[in-house]
Amino acid sequence: MTLETGRFLRMECFYTDDGTGNICEAKDFGFDSLVARRTVTDYWHETHPAYAALNLTGLPSSVSVRDGAGAEASRTAYRYDKGWLTSCGGTIVNHEPAYGALYTTRGNVSAIDRYYQERGRYVVSTMAYDILGNMLSCTDPRGNTTTISHAPSSSGIHALVRSVSNALGQVTQYKQSALRQLPLRSAASQGEKDLELPGRLRLAADRKRALRLWRRRRDPGRLPQRIGPMVWCADDAL
Repeated sequence: MTLETGRFLRMECFYTDDGTGNICEAKDFGFDSLVARRTVTDYWHETHPAYAALNLTGLPSSVSVRDGAGAEASRTAYRYDKGWLTSCGGTIVNHEPAYGALYTTRGNVSAIDRYYQERGRYVVSTMAYDILGNMLSCTDPRGNTTTISHAPSSSGIHALVRSVSNALGQVTQYKQSALRQLPLRSAASQGEKDLELPGRLRLAADRKRALRLWRRRRDPGRLPQRIGPMVWCADDAL
C-alpha cells in the first residue's frame, strides 16, 4: 500500500504446501521495512485427516498474532463438531437421511478459545447445532447462553429463525411471509429482461407497490435489499 507521500506498507504471504492454497503465515512490514506483525495460522484438517478427505480444508484450528520479534500477542483456537447434534422432526426438504445426528464431520465451529494473557488461560465460547447445520445455542465465556429456534415452515424448510432468547430471558420473535417469489421486469439498454426477486416481499399490500416502483425506476442495476431475517423487499417498496 503506497501513501500520497510516497511511503508504503507491504505484506508478504506464505502458503501451505498441501495444495489447498491456505495462507499459513502473513508478515506485515512497517515504514522502516521491518516486520511489525506476523500472523500464523494452522488448519484443522492438518491433524484431522477425515476433514481433508471431505475437502474441508479451509477451517483454521489456531490463529496466532505475534510482534516483529516473534513474541505472541494473541491466540485464538477453534474446535469443530464437538458435542451432539439435535435431530429435526417432520418433513425436511432436500435432506439426505444418511446425514443424521451420528454424522458429525461437518465443519461446524463448536468452540472458540481465546487466550487471556493477563491471567494465562483461555476463555471459551461454545456452540450447538442441529443436523441441518443451524446454530441452536451459543454460550459465552461467562456462561450466558443465547438460544435460537428454527421452527419448520409448512413447506418443510427448517432454516427460518423463529425466536432468539438471551440469558436475561429477553426474546426476539420473527415472522416470515408465506408469499411466493415475484418475477420483476426492468428495461435494459439491450432490451427487456426478467429479474427475479431473490426472496419474498414482506407484506401482501407491498407487492403491487413494489412492482410499480421497480418499473418506474427502470434501473436493472438496483437489486432488492434485505430488510430482516429471511425477508426481502425492493428498497423503495415500503
